[in-house]
Amino acid sequence: MNTTEQKEKNLSTEEILTEKLDWLLKTLSDSQTTAYNSTTLLIELSKFLEKWHETCEEVNTKHQKLSQEIILIRELLISTEVKQSRLDEKLEILLKIIANQSEQLTQINQVLKSMELNNSYHQSSQQVNQKTSSDSDLVPLPIDAYKGFF
Repeated sequence: MNTTEQKEKNLSTEEILTEKLDWLLKTLSDSQTTAYNSTTLLIELSKFLEKWHETCEEVNTKHQKLSQEIILIRELLISTEVKQSRLDEKLEILLKIIANQSEQLTQINQVLKSMELNNSYHQSSQQVNQKTSSDSDLVPLPIDAYKGFF
């Protein structure tokens, strides 16, 4: 492997092509119109154009791959947005259900408190009624029993 080939491996394709083009332009400006120089120049120009064509094909291939990836990413993004929208709708429905259940629980709580108050009232009124009924079972004392009190 000669130094030119080693140098070409270390450089990018663009750098190599730029150097070759510069060299061709310099050779063209420096050359005399001899048959040798013209033939050499044509050979080098042909090599340059072949490399240029290969580079263009590589760039086009990369561009096509990138375009396909962009299309796939766009489709994935749209799909994700649709899923997110559906999830947002479901979340909104769940929040409404939770709010409705919370309201129902509040109403149930109020009914239970009302029932507790009613039970408490009925129990206290039963106790009063029991005292009243036990008081009615009492027999009054004769008048003589109250003489020392007044």
